[in-house]
Amino acid sequence: MKGSADIMMTIHYLNIVKQHQESFASDMGNTPLGKVMAVYLKKVNWILNDFMTNPVYTDKVREALKTELNADSYSVVALTEKIGFLNADLRDSIENVIDRVLAGEELQISE
Repeated sequence: MKGSADIMMTIHYLNIVKQHQESFASDMGNTPLGKVMAVYLKKVNWILNDFMTNPVYTDKVREALKTELNADSYSVVALTEKIGFLNADLRDSIENVIDRVLAGEELQISE
């Protein structure tokens, strides 16, 4: 599906935003800032819920979105940071491996 990576990254980053807002709202409690963050959190939750229930998405897409929402959102950030430390040739190699895995090839790593 065209744009599916964009949708998945939207869910990924909304999930990170949600986690930060939950933490901030919890830390700030019933203060004015805590109340404002709680309002923002409701809006993020509404967006996430709309993604999960909107009939424009197929069941397959909704399942993929749920999987992404339940995944460790920070692993993508960690992978991106680690890949940034690689030289250009190694980044190209990693991209090639990822493309092959996404195409359905089985990955075997030998030591």
